[in-house]
Amino acid sequence: MGKIVLWAVPIVWLSSAAYPGDYLAPNTIDCSQFRKVGNAWTEVGTATFDLGGQKGHVFTNTPIMRGEFDIGGVDPYDVIEKKCTTL
Repeated sequence: MGKIVLWAVPIVWLSSAAYPGDYLAPNTIDCSQFRKVGNAWTEVGTATFDLGGQKGHVFTNTPIMRGEFDIGGVDPYDVIEKKCTTL
């Protein structure tokens, strides 16, 4: 008789949802470079920042909405929202 072997392989999906509620990914976001317009954040001029270990991201006149971008497993909307709405 043949043997059946089952392997269990854990799968880890890294996304902003994987971080605890108060976690803020490492970043160099300058809140003065962003403003909230409706349900999106947009840049005031050009914004350059590092996020979640990824360096040198440049956004110009780009609405940043939840779920639109993934930078190193981090949604920039969530980071900007957490960091900049408390000002």
